[in-house]
Amino acid sequence: DWTPARVTGRLDSVNFVVDDGTLRPLSSDDRQGGRADKPLGWISDAQGIPCISGERKTNAPAFLTQRIGVMAIQAAAHAAAAAETTSVSSDAGSVTNSVSGDTGTYVLGKTVEGGSNEIAKWLLERQAQSFDAVFVAAGTKVAIHVDRELPIDLDPIGRRLTHATTHKASHHTGLD
Repeated sequence: DWTPARVTGRLDSVNFVVDDGTLRPLSSDDRQGGRADKPLGWISDAQGIPCISGERKTNAPAFLTQRIGVMAIQAAAHAAAAAETTSVSSDAGSVTNSVSGDTGTYVLGKTVEGGSNEIAKWLLERQAQSFDAVFVAAGTKVAIHVDRELPIDLDPIGRRLTHATTHKASHHTGLD
């Protein structure tokens, strides 16, 4: 949430890693005990508030500064070129523009206007890649709240982190 500079989070999947390296993934998509769109849980700050304070990060000031600068150049170039022209209206309602002043100033104004127009287009395309985010630093303490039972049914021949050594099944397995 941008205004209070806080983030929220939901727990959609977990991976349990057992001492022997066996992995047991669980997901809210497993549809066990509820709807698929219901998360397994959520996160909070250390006091249980479901919003984690962060810092606002945005590149909007840089973009807006560039955009305003380019627009000012465009307007000045257009005005310089327009100052060197004369418009004549006919009785039929048509308007004819012609260069009546310094041709060099007119050409320079139109050139700068066209170039700044291309820069403005490029900036608008880049704006699609702009961002506004609330950043929470690594290491920030959070609490994980699990809202439903997580069935940890271990598969003795399931996926493992490593298969370098074979472990005999024992009656005692623990989670990392």
